[in-house]
Amino acid sequence: MSEPEGKISAAPAAPTVEPGVATVQFHHKKSGFFRVVHADGAWGGVNQAGVVHLTFFSELPAIPTSVTYPTDKNGVTINTPKSEGDEGWHREMEIDVALTIPAAMQVKATLDNFIKLAVEQMNQLKQQLDKLPHKPENK
Repeated sequence: MSEPEGKISAAPAAPTVEPGVATVQFHHKKSGFFRVVHADGAWGGVNQAGVVHLTFFSELPAIPTSVTYPTDKNGVTINTPKSEGDEGWHREMEIDVALTIPAAMQVKATLDNFIKLAVEQMNQLKQQLDKLPHKPENK
């Protein structure tokens, strides 16, 4: 199946192998605990053994622990409710990934490559959108 026009494949191109060169094949399989996690950022640190801990989090406004609504004489809620609980923002720590230094370097290289691809893809999309005829705005 070919890629749609303008889409950049995230999979690396198959390298050409010289005859007589040893190869090793890796099969990618999802573990029973595999899941997709949305991340707005990461928090991290390094332990005494030199292991990098990278904790991914999602940010959201603090969720009130309770909300009290004023009501009219018919019991219909009116006006703005009074809320109790935390103020500000929550960072929900989703997952911690412990990386050896070589693994952290490989993750960094992988991210650098995907960031480059994403920027190129966004620039291509912007160029395609800029080529579209602009419709006058209705006022």
